[in-house]
Amino acid sequence: DKYDQETEQYVSYGRYPKRKMRPISYRVKYTIGEPFRYASHLDITRTIYRALRRSDLPTQFTQGFSPIPKVSFCPPKSVGQIAKGDFFDFYLDAEYFGNISIELNTRFPPGIRILEVRAMPLNTPSLSSSINLIYYEVNLPQHDIKKSLDFPDDKPIYIKTKSGMKNVLDGLESISLNDDVLTCGLYFGGKKINIYELLSYITDLQVESAKIYKITRTTMFVKKEGILYSPMEVK
Repeated sequence: DKYDQETEQYVSYGRYPKRKMRPISYRVKYTIGEPFRYASHLDITRTIYRALRRSDLPTQFTQGFSPIPKVSFCPPKSVGQIAKGDFFDFYLDAEYFGNISIELNTRFPPGIRILEVRAMPLNTPSLSSSINLIYYEVNLPQHDIKKSLDFPDDKPIYIKTKSGMKNVLDGLESISLNDDVLTCGLYFGGKKINIYELLSYITDLQVESAKIYKITRTTMFVKKEGILYSPMEVK
């Protein structure tokens, strides 16, 4: 058989060399429910590491003194939020023919559930570098809103934040209110406003006070040339 150096390598253990397959990358879409609303990103990453360690998957680990499963994550949620469609990538040392969703869901505690798993090319751009649009739903009574939601297209609206002045319109993709539920899309990356800064502006509350509202991060997209792509798609 022809030996392809780009996909395999020989690893010698004892008398006979063994072939080690090129790692396989998988992308996972999962939910973070109420039990993890006030969990930090570190709490969630540790939960995912623990599930991978306990699973029967041939998980690839990092090198070094204290190896951990090789995982990369989407932009982390803030404490106090739940998520209906977050993502992480992980790697296997060999192909797995079982059901990865079932294998991981049996290891996760209540509050974290796998929705979809898909194999991805190894050269797929990372989640953190490609996701640039995040949608939210906020339980927000209409009487708490002090500003018009009809934002002008040609007039900048600057607000003062901890990281400096920001133009609300630079970070706002869409916004609407229906039955006391605010739905909005915010661009991610650079000096864009976050969801709490937006809530602070439209309610006239301080940023810390705006954290009283229940926020759900509903989904994320990669937006290219005006077209929305799911992170599960390869483009």
